[in-house]
Amino acid sequence: MTVLMPIEDILKPELRALSCPNHRPYPPGAIRLDLNESPFPPSPKVIRAVVEACYEANRYPIEAELELESKIAEYVGLESSNIVIGNGSDCLIHAVMDATIRPGDTILMPFPSFQVFAIAVTRNGGNVKYVRLKPDKFKLPPDVVIDEARNCKAIVIVNPNNPTGNIVMSPNEVEEILSSFNGLVIVDEAYYEYSRVTVVNLVSDFDNLVVLRTFSKAFCMAGLRVGYAVTSKVMARALRKVRHEFPVSTVSLRAAIAALDDLEYMRRIVSYIERERKKLYNELKAISGVTPFPSCTNFILFKASRRDLARLLAKRNIFIRDFSKCMDGNYFRVSIGRSDENRIFLKTLREILES
Repeated sequence: MTVLMPIEDILKPELRALSCPNHRPYPPGAIRLDLNESPFPPSPKVIRAVVEACYEANRYPIEAELELESKIAEYVGLESSNIVIGNGSDCLIHAVMDATIRPGDTILMPFPSFQVFAIAVTRNGGNVKYVRLKPDKFKLPPDVVIDEARNCKAIVIVNPNNPTGNIVMSPNEVEEILSSFNGLVIVDEAYYEYSRVTVVNLVSDFDNLVVLRTFSKAFCMAGLRVGYAVTSKVMARALRKVRHEFPVSTVSLRAAIAALDDLEYMRRIVSYIERERKKLYNELKAISGVTPFPSCTNFILFKASRRDLARLLAKRNIFIRDFSKCMDGNYFRVSIGRSDENRIFLKTLREILES
């Protein structure tokens, strides 16, 4: 009888430290305020482009990818050779770590922050060192980062940070780090269109800078999965070597091109979300037992008096993100929805906290 090797012994040992995504369908009529999605569909121009792109879906997306690289380069003020497109920015996070992290390497990043970076590092046998953000302002002091990053391969800065919603470091402070750190500096600007804070202009001066952005948030295209990296030409070539050859479909590429041709639509969405965010912040601030934190994104982090708040809201078909397991206190993140969704959330929140 042949004795087969257990499948666990075939798999990479690094996978044991990772959890498997466990997505479940939302109930009918759910108010989805947990994933920082846009509550609105993409631009009508995007929807038309999606339909039309189906007629070229029999071909690999060579021309569409090159055209989108050119469009993004124009949008950020650089050259196409500085742009790498991916299947969402998550794909590019993994590509950056696949290209740079060897077993035993360490990256430095804030905590709490976007954990896909930690997953990508762990998958490559690397280690993660955290700088804990203090809950008074959730700032990332550059002197602390420089000191803690000794012997680190890379520094990750999510700016604005997820889940805290604030700018953790100014562009000048990022430049200070770039000037004194020999490793890679990765700045995640997924919420740039809301914050208007960027270090893209520094890419021409620093070969060790990678800026990541996405079409998922302000462009209302989370389901189409398009992200991009802005980096030096040397780093861009390296990323193209490790990512898939055709990582994004023709449909999604044409959608992103159309989105950049309709920036006015994106700006109207951003303005709407900003108005709703201000109203939601003020309403949360007025509720006893709730402490919201200022945000320049499409979500708000808040602290509440009840630890089981997310579970109780879910029972009423309202979904928010619970961070109480990883933060010291009852912290929750709520995405900014449509005006009617925000009103229902606030009404239900008050009822739960008053019960």
